[in-house]
Amino acid sequence: LAAADRIMQISKGQPLYNASDTAAGLSVVGYIDAKWRHTDPIQWMPQEWQNGFVIAETPDPATGETFARLKLGGDELYLLCRGAACAAAQ
Repeated sequence: LAAADRIMQISKGQPLYNASDTAAGLSVVGYIDAKWRHTDPIQWMPQEWQNGFVIAETPDPATGETFARLKLGGDELYLLCRGAACAAAQ
């Protein structure tokens, strides 16, 4: 999946969370977890987080800055970021 590869290239070892329970979101998370077994499995976005990326169904400024929009067939996912991770991925 190109979207999963792009997310891993962008996040570059920064914390990565999930906030999408759609089929597209869960598919991307599953692909990342299977392909990059040397990393910790992606967890659901914690209530309090200051730095990292989150895979989301919609752009939400309250959750994080929109860093990337990813198309998966007819679906869209967003990669949101907070903190130093945003600058590190530039």
